[in-house]
Amino acid sequence: MEFTDPQRRIIDSPVDKTLYLTGAAGTGKTTAAVQRVLRLRQIDIPAEQILVIVPQAVLAQPYHKALRAANLPPGGQIEVLTYGGLVLNTVRLFWALAAKRAGLQPDQPPTFLTLETAQYVMASIVDPMIEARGAFEGVTIDRNRLYSQIIDNLEKAALNGFAYTDIAERLKSAWVGETSQARMFDDVQRAASAYRDHCRAHNLIDFSLQVELFNRHLWSQKPVRDYWAARTAHLIVDNAEESAFIVHELIADLLKTCESALIIVDEESGFRRFLSAAPEHAETLRARCDQAVEFTESFVTPPVLTALGDDFARALGDFAPEPTISSRAGVDWAIRRFYPQMLNWVADEITLLVKEFGVPPGQIAVLSPYLSDALRFTLMTRLQSEGIPVRSHRPSRALREEPAARCLITLAMLAHPEWGMTPTPYDVAYMFMGAVGSAGVGKTMDLIRAQLLATTAYPDPTTKSRLMPFDALKPDIQERITYLLAPRYEELRRWLEAYIADRPVPPPSVGTEFMPSPVENPKPKARGRKKKTETTETPPIASVRLDHFFSRIFGEVLSQRGYGFHNDFDAAAVAGNLIDSAANFRRAFEDRGLLERPAAHEYVRMVERGVIADQYVRAWTLPDGGDGAVLIAPAYTFLMRNQPVDIQFWLDLGNRGWFERLYQPLTHPYVLSADWEVGQLWTDDEEYEKRRDTLFRLVMGLIRRARRKIYVGVSELGENGAESQSELLQAFNRLLRKYNEERE
Repeated sequence: MEFTDPQRRIIDSPVDKTLYLTGAAGTGKTTAAVQRVLRLRQIDIPAEQILVIVPQAVLAQPYHKALRAANLPPGGQIEVLTYGGLVLNTVRLFWALAAKRAGLQPDQPPTFLTLETAQYVMASIVDPMIEARGAFEGVTIDRNRLYSQIIDNLEKAALNGFAYTDIAERLKSAWVGETSQARMFDDVQRAASAYRDHCRAHNLIDFSLQVELFNRHLWSQKPVRDYWAARTAHLIVDNAEESAFIVHELIADLLKTCESALIIVDEESGFRRFLSAAPEHAETLRARCDQAVEFTESFVTPPVLTALGDDFARALGDFAPEPTISSRAGVDWAIRRFYPQMLNWVADEITLLVKEFGVPPGQIAVLSPYLSDALRFTLMTRLQSEGIPVRSHRPSRALREEPAARCLITLAMLAHPEWGMTPTPYDVAYMFMGAVGSAGVGKTMDLIRAQLLATTAYPDPTTKSRLMPFDALKPDIQERITYLLAPRYEELRRWLEAYIADRPVPPPSVGTEFMPSPVENPKPKARGRKKKTETTETPPIASVRLDHFFSRIFGEVLSQRGYGFHNDFDAAAVAGNLIDSAANFRRAFEDRGLLERPAAHEYVRMVERGVIADQYVRAWTLPDGGDGAVLIAPAYTFLMRNQPVDIQFWLDLGNRGWFERLYQPLTHPYVLSADWEVGQLWTDDEEYEKRRDTLFRLVMGLIRRARRKIYVGVSELGENGAESQSELLQAFNRLLRKYNEERE
């Protein structure tokens, strides 16, 4: 690989220098950092003295890939960690010290919560508050959005260095609206405090408590400092602008003891502000380094797209030099009256690019502010009908909203009749659509056949799986389902029957509450023989490992040729995430006596209630080296992947989602940041300025990650039928006027 002179200076820099490297996305900063890591190993610096810190696990992929492929001297393994990973490793290693200093139970092992298990615990706190006292009565969001926003407040407090008991005070001091909203903030504080007390009482350690243990009780201790000083003699920090205030403080401390360091900051970035990213505070690290270096030559963005970025910046009201060349050749667009017409244009253009111009599908990204089910379904159906592989990525959604997850959960209910959970015919029909039949082999199970089968073959009380054998259906029904799909349905049904028959089935549990009590559950008083009856109950349901069930049915049936998950990357990723999620839930709660129902049963009920999915690395990585499938994703999701593509499609420019923040009534990413002054009011002026800055960073970030061209789709009427209007659309209209003037 050939490197530029600036890159070579970074790679070969002395091992006693600390460098602060800046540059726009695509200027080769990460490439230089990866080669720097390899060179440190090649000059026999021990792997255990090198630490790489990235803000998100997916951004560690270039380092992992290079380390696997390189021919390095034998020795240990270089650690590539997120801040969360560093904190988790430290708390695990020094648990006894942390627990003793924080007043936890050092003789009991901790249970580390994921986002999903944290929501489960938060529900046990919030639900009684709502039902008993009418808390959050003015909030009109889903319960699990409510849970996640309270958890988010706790994380923001930890990452920005203030006490979680100050959450309500900070939110109320900036609020300028009705006083009823201020009462909601008091409910948030009560819920957050009760949740934290419950976690401390049971050694349940979520991310916010991990950060608190690390910063308040461990980092000041000499054994901990010495441990990390030995492991960070040579430090590389990538995308520091996407990290939080408290992370920059840790890096500043590590710079005092390390021998060499490379701190990398992307200009015009900071896309993770809603996750407490502090791009301005990252600048404070510049003064702590020996030398500042800037990369200016882009390896990704051609001159025509650089000019497009300058034109967009000027159209958005930001300073940018007048381009020396026209940006017209870097952008194409279509304006349609209706939203479906715009989607048809996108599908036609992608088909033309792939089939006529040979653009690899994996080098095309379709981006919108939000990825609705209608948009995803329409584009994926059109492209798949053209034989073009396509995949989507929608993080921060409820697990149950993914069709593949719904399919697996429905199958779990059918395979465990002792739970007493009966899926609806609607769920069974959609399970048939997802599980039986593959687009690549014969016919699929379309909605009409799936509904017909669900209403005639289910429920059947004479079979354990509640599915009727195919040959027991009426002849006319069999013909309508077709004998091509019949063997696949029958094999799935027989598999379920064999699974049920292969294990003991105890009587279902009845009369228990879904969620555990927020505090200790008082045991019922024993009366006569009732206690004896309860103690002699056998708990074989607890032995059901739902993650094992999902893994088996995916591997033995659903992924096989002829079934719905075969060669479906999205479905495989969702199945993998669901397996990990069920395993995390089981490990967190099954052996701690915190559940009144078996973990498998309780997990399904939690998913049914709409728990928001955790972030899984596999969902952020592309198959086949990134060349295999068109990506459909929200714009911010694409940016946080940090993987450029040849072609980008920007959809629905009139959608205000390009400009406005998500509606989050119980939290605030700016008011709860470290640099916000308590007592300062959050007014419309602040909101507008932050929106404008966010839009500028979003547009520039997208352009910096395009290699060839950007296609813009505009519909006069949006997806909901309303007239399109947004700041981005206004900026694009200014750009079109400029092109008209150039032509004249």
